[in-house]
Amino acid sequence: MQTLIHFNNFVKEINENNGRLYKQSVLNKYKDDTIIQKYLQIAFDPYKIFGISTRKLHKQVSGIAYPADSVFDLFYWLEKHNTGTDEDLAVVAACDTALGPYYRDLLRAVVCKDLSIGIDAKTINKVIPGFIPQFACMLAERYFEQPERLEGTGFAITTKLDGFHLIVYKNADGSIECYSRVGQ
Repeated sequence: MQTLIHFNNFVKEINENNGRLYKQSVLNKYKDDTIIQKYLQIAFDPYKIFGISTRKLHKQVSGIAYPADSVFDLFYWLEKHNTGTDEDLAVVAACDTALGPYYRDLLRAVVCKDLSIGIDAKTINKVIPGFIPQFACMLAERYFEQPERLEGTGFAITTKLDGFHLIVYKNADGSIECYSRVGQ
């Protein structure tokens, strides 16, 4: 609970001004604060997936007791069980009850990856280089519109499936990993 109060104070401070340089200065002020770092990583790291959306959190569930002593234990539980099942929702609901209504929205924004504080991974990485993994891929162009750009270079042709660009990696050990453009 104390860590969430500390993070809430950070959120209030960073939301005092909408200027990019102001937000970077607040990030710079807290860049060595491990609690703030943990929350920022959970909220902005595309590889930390909980499987819970804002819409799912409105579902009424009951049953399981909260299995942890801290908010970070909740995040660990959700990362490990990132299915978005009723059991996961019940764990969040139990934590909501323990926190009370004041901090509920902040916790839910972090859990749902919907924290709106006017910064993104790129801004965080300007202040703390390499802190949040950024998944980037080049967007495609029609090759026949600029054929001179292809001469002597390698390129890939990909397809878009169900609204997602799929990027496939073959690792050194032969395993295959697939990602969308947002790193999922």
